[in-house]
Amino acid sequence: MTKEMLRVDEMKKVNVGVIGAGYWGKKHVHEYQWLDGVNLAMVCDLDEKNLKFCKDKYGIPHVTTDYKEVLESPDIDAVSICTSNETHYQICKDAFEAGKHALVEKPVTLNSKKARELVKLAKKKKIGLCSWSHLPIQ
Repeated sequence: MTKEMLRVDEMKKVNVGVIGAGYWGKKHVHEYQWLDGVNLAMVCDLDEKNLKFCKDKYGIPHVTTDYKEVLESPDIDAVSICTSNETHYQICKDAFEAGKHALVEKPVTLNSKKARELVKLAKKKKIGLCSWSHLPIQ
């Protein structure tokens, strides 16, 4: 079997962290449970109730109130950014600087100039940027 023909069960799982566990973040947490190639390793939220919910219902091994802890973890490959819209740009930029791929809830940013900056940074770092329910931007 060639490298190109690896089966899903032979591939390394992607370790994901969800940043923001409110309404949309909980949906990401739930959906990640169904993906064979994903290991949901961390969840971050400012509200301890949301963290307790994720830990109790889904058995998330590590929860935190500091998103930078998720980004600093060498075990995390990618993050879902499900925070309030005005925080998307900075958290996504920080994720790229930390070498993490990012799936960002819509809108990616509040203006097109900042969105273009993220696309340029993603290309420079060779990192994937995707907005939920849209095709990846690379």
